[in-house]
Amino acid sequence: MEKLFRLERDLLAATTAKGPFDPAVRRLRTSIRDGYEALILDHPAFNDVFDVEQSLWRLHYREIEGFRLRIRKLSTASKVNVGMEKQEGEANNTRKRKKGNNKEEPLLRALISFKSFLAEATGFFHALYIKIRLQSGVTSERFLSENNPSDEFRRCMATCHRILIYLGDLARYKEVYGVMDITTRDWRVAAAYYKQATVIWPCSGNPYHQVSI
Repeated sequence: MEKLFRLERDLLAATTAKGPFDPAVRRLRTSIRDGYEALILDHPAFNDVFDVEQSLWRLHYREIEGFRLRIRKLSTASKVNVGMEKQEGEANNTRKRKKGNNKEEPLLRALISFKSFLAEATGFFHALYIKIRLQSGVTSERFLSENNPSDEFRRCMATCHRILIYLGDLARYKEVYGVMDITTRDWRVAAAYYKQATVIWPCSGNPYHQVSI
């Protein structure tokens, strides 16, 4: 864990110096992610003390925030550019429209990159969820029927509960940033993850809050 903390500090310094989207920064982030995953799978009791899977989520969430900030800035710049085009009049409309399209390209690239990141992160957390359940021998039926759970079983339930919430959040971001027409956004995937989380840990209010959002 100490090594991962050092890598986290290196990541912060590298992100400040090179930006969150630099290839070297992303490779370092992937290395930290793999380290956290190994801790969760190989030392599950350690997770109780240090909330490793929450550190793993924060690692991803910082990149999500980076994408969201980038998209907001590019979106604002694109809108400003469109407004300037309208004020310019029709005389140079064709030339301005071409310029506007060029201005919108960085926004489209950012949205595509964000969508790719969300898909990759979803695949990672879903695979981790399956690995934890297979390692612990926990089936869906056991989640519902276990009356006197062991510490290991409780630990598995808590970790799976939180990972399902992360998966729901990722699905929600995918709809928000992947479907521009708000009337056609489909929240069923996100809601399904949150509802699975409530089945595993009914007393937690977090997934209920996310469903209401």
